[in-house]
Amino acid sequence: MPVEDMEKQHPVRVEDYGLISDSCGAEKYRGGIGIRHSYRLLNGEATLQLRADRVRFARYGLSGGLSGQKSRNFIHDRNGLRLLPGKVTMTIYQGDLIIHEQAGGGGFGPPLEREPGRIKHDLQSGKISAAHALQYYDYEDVDRDGVSPMK
Repeated sequence: MPVEDMEKQHPVRVEDYGLISDSCGAEKYRGGIGIRHSYRLLNGEATLQLRADRVRFARYGLSGGLSGQKSRNFIHDRNGLRLLPGKVTMTIYQGDLIIHEQAGGGGFGPPLEREPGRIKHDLQSGKISAAHALQYYDYEDVDRDGVSPMK
């Protein structure tokens, strides 16, 4: 459902909707990037029903590829931030924030075989962090002056 329609039809505000950096499994052909959705209940109370998959088992990689990040659900309410199970039905109240992070995908092939140009593009687009690139791809981006931004 488009964000605008959801906010128009329901007493919620979508506070975050975007890609989760470093959620993909590292590999020659990296997995898909997970998506984060955050919804705040604006008034009254509501029944929250979550039915998320991939909370216990990550999407696996093949032929040397690594698994993606698992799904996660959180509630930020008067008791603070808490992790929720993948399957839950509960009452939420005005001001409560629900955060749902969809799993990232596993991919195909050993990470060290990924082309440097693809790694650089993933860094520039925010799909992965510099730490992720270094840890899984042994890749350190160097700026125009030949100085690594990580040092």
